[in-house]
Amino acid sequence: MLGCAMIADETPVNGQRFWPWGEQPSKLWGLLNMLNFCAPRFIQMMLALEHTMALVLMRQATPHAFGPPEVAELNKALTLLQEEMKQLPFSASLKWEISDLLLLVNRGISGDTLEQLIRRIHNSVLIELGNRAFLAIEPEHRGFYEGPAEFFSQEVLDAISDSRYDLEESARCFALDRWTACVFHLMRATEVALHKWARELGILGKFQRGIEYATEDVILREVRQKIEDLGRTLKKSPQKARRLEREWERYERFKAIKDAWRNAVMHARAKYTEQEADDLMQHVRAFMRTLVNRP
Repeated sequence: MLGCAMIADETPVNGQRFWPWGEQPSKLWGLLNMLNFCAPRFIQMMLALEHTMALVLMRQATPHAFGPPEVAELNKALTLLQEEMKQLPFSASLKWEISDLLLLVNRGISGDTLEQLIRRIHNSVLIELGNRAFLAIEPEHRGFYEGPAEFFSQEVLDAISDSRYDLEESARCFALDRWTACVFHLMRATEVALHKWARELGILGKFQRGIEYATEDVILREVRQKIEDLGRTLKKSPQKARRLEREWERYERFKAIKDAWRNAVMHARAKYTEQEADDLMQHVRAFMRTLVNRP
């Protein structure tokens, strides 16, 4: 996990949010992207702040008020600081502090008071920079987050649209090391797919209270009975052989999912491990593909 000293602001700049990840919150942003985008302005802003402090400390020893040359130099440094901060996503209150400081410098202010105000601004900057943290995703998991369709296939996501959200979220949770959340979404996605399969088999009438109230064991028992009935009633043909092969493959794939769930629960009732989540993802992907593949 990588904590980065960066903040986000909801205020649009030139019609857009300043941070690119504010515009595309689900996109991954590498550390190099962030540094290339933000580092130059941050450096300029911090240099301006340090330069202002240096000017104050050099003049602080003298009992005299800041003269016109000193005020002009401070104005220049503070104006640069103000301009750089306008381009960065700091809070409005912090930006107002810079504006107020400029006014005070022009009206006359002691070195001690000026030092205190600049130190306060400096601390406020550090606090705001620490408000935003970023997660680091391992390279081998990046594809799960950015392109879940590549794992489950776009065909599956399009064909089983009601499961799309949970399939995509399961992949993103896997990339973020949220194994239990990954399994949760896989269970939801597979439940919808199982109901779709039962509908295709024409067995929804078998569930008096509705299939939504039936357990997977009950549904799978009815599915098996239907496949066996098809084997007895359909006329022998290549089409029948392919149909039965497809249905039995679906049946075995779903049984593998049930076994993976049961094994995971036996090992850890409250949470799932990376291996358990990975195993289940593989089983769910295989099952989903059988629902869209035609013989």
